[in-house]
Amino acid sequence: RSTLFPYTTLFRSRDPKISTIYVESFCACKSLKSIIIPGGLSYCLAVGTFQNCSSLEYVYIPSGIKMIRSDCFKGCAALKEIVVESDVPPAIESYSVFNDKIFETAVLKVPDYKIDLFRNNEIWSRFKHIGTIPTYTINGINYILNESAKTAVVCPGKEPYSGDMVIPSTVEYNDTEYVVKTLQPGAFAGCKDLTSVVIDAPVTVLPDSLFKDCSSLKSVTLNNHIEIIGQELFRGCSSLETADIPNGVKSIGLSLFAECKSLRTVTIPESVNHLEAYAFIGCDNLDSVTILGNIKGIDTQLFAGCQNLSYVSLPDNIAWIGQMAFDNCYNLQTIDIPESVTMI
Repeated sequence: RSTLFPYTTLFRSRDPKISTIYVESFCACKSLKSIIIPGGLSYCLAVGTFQNCSSLEYVYIPSGIKMIRSDCFKGCAALKEIVVESDVPPAIESYSVFNDKIFETAVLKVPDYKIDLFRNNEIWSRFKHIGTIPTYTINGINYILNESAKTAVVCPGKEPYSGDMVIPSTVEYNDTEYVVKTLQPGAFAGCKDLTSVVIDAPVTVLPDSLFKDCSSLKSVTLNNHIEIIGQELFRGCSSLETADIPNGVKSIGLSLFAECKSLRTVTIPESVNHLEAYAFIGCDNLDSVTILGNIKGIDTQLFAGCQNLSYVSLPDNIAWIGQMAFDNCYNLQTIDIPESVTMI
């Protein structure tokens, strides 16, 4: 069987711009020994991605992975250690993901504060040996530290985060400096006493639900490195008054500001070429929105329920306006629909 990397001994990528690894991409790479999966990869590992990598001993799975598809590690009989960074056990599509013997011989390592979730999961609990990835609280923020890569991952606090918070570009622990490269999905979700956040860390991806339901959060300052914003980033942040999206962001996921009832004005910068549905649904006090980005259309219910919305500026090149895009926008007074629109 032909493979992409038939003689690779190490595949290691922390490049968050890698977002997809396709079906059987590394199938039968019989000399591959170690895998560190890219931090920007999200949702799933595809069917048979590392199938029959018979020398594979170590796998590091980042927090963005929510599902592992069939046969992903089938035939990887040499596996000794599987590190899962996520604080929620990734869904396993079928029992064929791993060889049965792996459950007896390999060590599964998971975040120390979520080990019980893995122990009580139908499939992950089959691992006879479950250890922990230690987390470290440094200046009030909880991190997973990768000693070999000298990188740090921001993860949920052992207690809910509160007050004003700055996520630094680097942290120091035991005289070693670590670069803060990744934020876990939902790392701050539900922190009801969190009031402001400044992200100085050089992260390029803001993962799903990062600040979801932070009901006291009033302001967030983002760095200029960010390119991808995940789903429901600020959903339910009912006190959020301002959140400037930096020019450089290319993709914005579902329900970005859904139910942000204190938000009043928003500008979507020129760099954005993908703005998913429900971005402003239920933003009761949103008054004006300017979209400068190179998006193709206005997605489903993008502004639904924005009862105070009076002005929207749309880019000149959009081709369509989706279903119920402005549903229940009672006060909408001005919207210039460009000539490029062919479908409403």
